[in-house]
Amino acid sequence: MQLRWLLAAAGSTLVLFNAHAATTHYVDANGTNPVSPYLTWATAATNIQDAVVGVASGDLVLVTNGVYQYGGIPIGGSNRVYVLNPITIQSVNGPGVTVIKGYQVPGTTNGASAVRCVYLNNGATLSGFTLSSGATANFDYGGGVKCASTNCLVTNCVIVGNASYDGGAGAFNGTLKNCALIGNSAPPLNIGSGGGANSSVLVNCLLARNFAGYVGGGAINSTLINCTVVSNVSAAYGGSVWGSTLQNCIVYYNSSYYTNADSNPGYSFSNCCLSFSPSSGANNFTNPPLFANLSASDYHLSAASPCINAGNNSSLTDVTDLDGNPRIVGGIVDVGAYEFQSAVHYVKTPVVAATPVSPFTNWVTAATNIQDAIDAANAGDFIVVSNGTYNTGGRVAFGSLTNRVAITRAVTVQSVNGPAVTIIQGHQVPGTITGDGAVRCVYLTNSAVLSGFTLTNGATLITSGDPKHDQVGGGAYCETYSSTISNCVLVGNAAYVWGGGAVYGTLNNCIIKRNSANSGGGTYFCKLSNCALVGNTVSGSGGGAARGSLNNCTISSNSAAMYGGGFDGSTDGTLNNCIVYFNNAPTNANYFRGSFNAYGSINYCCTVPFSTNGPGNITNDPVFVNAPAGDLHLQSSSPCINAGSNALITGSADLDGHPRIVGGTVDMGAYEFQSPDSVVFYANLPMPTNNLSGITVSWQSVNGVNYFIQRCGDLSAQPPFLTIQSNIVGLPGTTSYTDTSAIGDGPYFYRVGVQ
Repeated sequence: MQLRWLLAAAGSTLVLFNAHAATTHYVDANGTNPVSPYLTWATAATNIQDAVVGVASGDLVLVTNGVYQYGGIPIGGSNRVYVLNPITIQSVNGPGVTVIKGYQVPGTTNGASAVRCVYLNNGATLSGFTLSSGATANFDYGGGVKCASTNCLVTNCVIVGNASYDGGAGAFNGTLKNCALIGNSAPPLNIGSGGGANSSVLVNCLLARNFAGYVGGGAINSTLINCTVVSNVSAAYGGSVWGSTLQNCIVYYNSSYYTNADSNPGYSFSNCCLSFSPSSGANNFTNPPLFANLSASDYHLSAASPCINAGNNSSLTDVTDLDGNPRIVGGIVDVGAYEFQSAVHYVKTPVVAATPVSPFTNWVTAATNIQDAIDAANAGDFIVVSNGTYNTGGRVAFGSLTNRVAITRAVTVQSVNGPAVTIIQGHQVPGTITGDGAVRCVYLTNSAVLSGFTLTNGATLITSGDPKHDQVGGGAYCETYSSTISNCVLVGNAAYVWGGGAVYGTLNNCIIKRNSANSGGGTYFCKLSNCALVGNTVSGSGGGAARGSLNNCTISSNSAAMYGGGFDGSTDGTLNNCIVYFNNAPTNANYFRGSFNAYGSINYCCTVPFSTNGPGNITNDPVFVNAPAGDLHLQSSSPCINAGSNALITGSADLDGHPRIVGGTVDMGAYEFQSPDSVVFYANLPMPTNNLSGITVSWQSVNGVNYFIQRCGDLSAQPPFLTIQSNIVGLPGTTSYTDTSAIGDGPYFYRVGVQ
């Protein structure tokens, strides 16, 4: 503590001031020489409570990386950190690496020996920590942080996995800014209220997956401004909030056990996106918020979200959002905790009294064709397109071929409601399909993105124009792999030379069907991930695809007049975790990889004939749900389940948007089998060892886990694998099993699964 005496003259009177200059105290969990009052890193305290005790008002306690789970004071319940004076406790590097950890009682969670993470008295500030595993005594509040009043500030914190007996499992009282309250629980039935927060003020906060045993899964008796309240649950009512005031908030996908929906949730809402119709408040709406990736718990807004520019600027109390980005982009604040950070331009099909006004920054002044919005955009902007068929206009990007849409800037063009209702239609020449007058669907320059469209009826020129550019890519021409097409359907397009569906780009989670060309009926020289290629045709080779690399794709029912009905790898093609089956060609129906094994690479794929040009390949029937009807999902008996390699995955979701891994190991093909009971098989077993007593199989194992082993003598049999031993208790490190029933020379194939 330092004292500074100041003298000042006020008229003829001498005034004496006693002013305190703030002092910094240091905390390092790995410190080796703690010396009070901890004024340097060399003498830093090793737990936060030691540094806090006796610190003067206005001082700063600076905490470096570590997990702080020792120390504390038993005042108002047991607390890992108890802050008496109005000081600031701040981490050096943020909540990702600085954790204050409480204690939960085994069996009961809350109880006499539970330890809360932090208690703050009036005027204190806590900034940049993760508060985890805190709990309270019975009939107490605030497992993560308990504040004396809203005159305590908690900022830039992650409050996760805490519990309380009464309420406010994450936070009780306090003003919380730019915080995430996730997975906190106030479990006692008919008592626990406010799983995330109780009696707090929350600004730019995320409240997700919190639980209350009574009401207010997300929050109770609180004020929320620009918050996102999602996936919270209560046992009785108000899965989201209860008795609270909300402004500029998203309240969606919450539920309560009693009503199986969000009910009686609060008192006042304004400019909010809600899953229910509130009884009071202005400018609320019930449209889904359209998060960037709800299944992956990414609650940022997609470019098509109705929450963009839908808030009220007069409600703002902070200049940044939860990410620390500017709070207003585009003139009006967004609804929710995250501000969409790029400019957005809007497109809708022509309607009566349409009033398009460039740069088309809202639905009222939206463009009536996609090209106009692209021309008004800058690199990094988003163009959002409403439902409709866009089949007029066009632009030549180079050469002579017209494109219905030419994305000539590094922008993202995204539909609101997906490919089923948003169509970009090219033009095919009657009688010849390709030829003079043909119109390609889309051209994409470097770093451009197209998402959520059906591309259909596109075609190319035949003899006129530049053969390399104007005669390839009937559905889409991509400048390089940096041009990305996602969540699209490319159907019924044609190219005179290469790539009936698309050329040269990266395609993710797309369906590519019934396209045609001379080579690469579906795609040519593209990178594909989680795509299905079905019913494409070529007059040459590569009915489904030619060249390029394909990960977790399903290639079926394609045909070629020469070879490679499914895939023509040429000299540089790659297949990983793919199914290439039931395709047609006079030679090498499913794939072709040149004259030498060094050409191309096929890894962890289901295809015939068997490929030795890579590990993990099988030839078994993939057992689709209904291949003749085009349903290429896997049946529960498919040998492709858990047969891929996790190291070769390029996306977190399958073609349906479901999790890419279910059961521990990725499946082959575009669709992941979604049953939680699917068996985990080891994709890389060491070579079995022959000995006098039989064949010994060894695998890496976990102590106490039960395994079973299956054997196959004929990979064409149905089912190919049969269980020969179950309930094999795993040993630390490695477990082995000797198959004494193997008779003759085999061959025998083995796989090990987890029960």
